Amino acid sequence: MHNYLLNLADKNPDALARIIADADAGRTFKRDDLMRDLPGFADLKNEGHRLAVVAALGRLSVGFHASHAVGVAVDNSRPSIYHWRDDIERTPARKRDILRQKNDPKLKNISRSRGVAGHEGTDFASTAPSGAKDAPPAAKAKLYLNNRYGQEAVSDALKALSNMQPDLTGRNYAAVEVVDHKTGEVHYVVDSSVSNDKLPRPVHSEPHIGGWIERLNEGLEGTPVPEKDRYEVRTMYTEREPCGTSQGHADCSSYIVHYVASEATTHYGTGYRKGPQAEPFDAEADLRPQVNSTRDAMNADFQRHVNALGDVFMRFAGYQPIGQP
Repeated sequence: MHNYLLNLADKNPDALARIIADADAGRTFKRDDLMRDLPGFADLKNEGHRLAVVAALGRLSVGFHASHAVGVAVDNSRPSIYHWRDDIERTPARKRDILRQKNDPKLKNISRSRGVAGHEGTDFASTAPSGAKDAPPAAKAKLYLNNRYGQEAVSDALKALSNMQPDLTGRNYAAVEVVDHKTGEVHYVVDSSVSNDKLPRPVHSEPHIGGWIERLNEGLEGTPVPEKDRYEVRTMYTEREPCGTSQGHADCSSYIVHYVASEATTHYGTGYRKGPQAEPFDAEADLRPQVNSTRDAMNADFQRHVNALGDVFMRFAGYQPIGQP
């Protein structure tokens, strides 16, 4: 996925610019649109690779994120996008879903994705670079890009493409392929995790997107959706491996099985490297700086992904690494 985007930024920047400009103007691209309008997209290996590109575009461009987010993609007609029906009985698959599927008055009037709001509040241009082990991903990405392209080039690129507002934080981005059986159309939904927006119920990216499809499939009060007309999540991609039941995790793996679709294919970019099935950390085999444990290796894997998307941004802005033509 990184190589595809780098190649696109280098060789077809005009095509990528049109996609971003149209998304900034509010256009939501369906699967067929991107297959036609984005060079090489149709030739990617599988839908997981295509969704990885879609998620990356959501991270790189706040306009693309906003036009494909919860509350907009698939159905943009709902004034309260986090509202659950109050007039039906549910049988939650897990205890934690009892609260998750219950309305909170503080979320009643939210009409835009909380993930998009977080993205809009991200200012990579003012992020101070840092190489400290405990520095946040955006600070490490800033240092990486400054070293690779030069501080002035990074600053100029961020000014020239200020409309994009890339999100190189530690948020997790996910994307799903959704089939509308009424029309036969295939939609993409992209959104991020939400953890610090001062509203109740922080949410990981997978149930953030999945909950939106759940609510659409339930319909509004008094207007249930026939089963044959419900949206189907056919494929999901998430940057990090869906989490399990360890302390601090949200059991997104179980959520996907019970609520997204047990038949759906799930792809992920970087692994959590935890749990009984994880391979023991081998310090002699992993010689990366500041990597001394399984958690360090996981964080380094994710940082590499964020840095690579920073490369895509810089190449799209017209810059090459120092010393390269």
